[in-house]
Amino acid sequence: MTKKQSPQALAKLEQGFRKTPDSCENCKHFSKRVEEKSYKSWNGRVMHWTVDKSLRCNVGDFATLKRATCNKHELVTA
Repeated sequence: MTKKQSPQALAKLEQGFRKTPDSCENCKHFSKRVEEKSYKSWNGRVMHWTVDKSLRCNVGDFATLKRATCNKHELVTA
């Protein structure tokens, strides 16, 4: 016995709906350099975080943004 899909689920399938939008950040042509930063706070604790630098598109070799996109987008799978 198969489960009947709702009209909303069928509409999402027909439209190709997905929760992850096409953006440079999830494109296989996107590259970045990650820098680790840290500082010693007033109470002696060392705080650590990372900063993304040099966001690049490897197709056109130009600077880009994480949330940008183009017609050459290819979703990273895996």
